[in-house]
This record gives sequence, C-alpha cells and structure tokens, in this order.
Amino acid sequence: TCTATSSRTTTVTETFSLWVGLPSKDITEDQLVNFVRVQFGVDIIVTFMNKKELPVGRKKDYNFCFIDCQNKDDMDRLIDVMHDSQIGDWEEPIKVKEKKDHAS
Repeated sequence: TCTATSSRTTTVTETFSLWVGLPSKDITEDQLVNFVRVQFGVDIIVTFMNKKELPVGRKKDYNFCFIDCQNKDDMDRLIDVMHDSQIGDWEEPIKVKEKKDHAS
C-alpha cells in the first residue's frame, strides 16, 4: 500500500548546505551562528569547521566551514547577502557558495 503524504509533512531531510570561507580561523561556531542570526535573520547549523593550521607565512589563513540552512530560501538569501559581507573587525570578506555534495 502506498499512502500519499503532503509535501509539507514529509520527513525527507533535504539539506541546504553552504560552503563558507571565513576571514580567520579565530572565528568560532557560536560567533558565526550569532552573526548570521543577527545580520540576516537566518538560523543555521554549522556542520563542519576546519581548524587546520596553514604553513607559516601564508597570508590568508582562511578557515572554512559548512553550514546547513532550514530551507532553500534561506540558503539562496545567504548566498546573496552574506557573500562578501564582513564579520567583526576582519577586513577579509566572507565567501559563500553552495556546497556540492555530489562529485561531478
């Protein structure tokens, strides 16, 4: 038997994930989550935070992380408004792009 369910109640956990390049690896998950909530009114979940140390002498010690949004609208909005925005006192802007899960 097949029971039809409305698209609103399906529990398919489609994730809307973004790759976010941060200006510094000093930025914490909490800082990022709060920044996005305050600046853009979007709740995100940080799913991965890269803490890897880069070789000495590298100017851009970019940190990056993956974040999940609750829906596609939030995701599209963040790509639109968060990309090239600045967090805290760092001069380097934040980079945002859609995270591609499938290798293509």
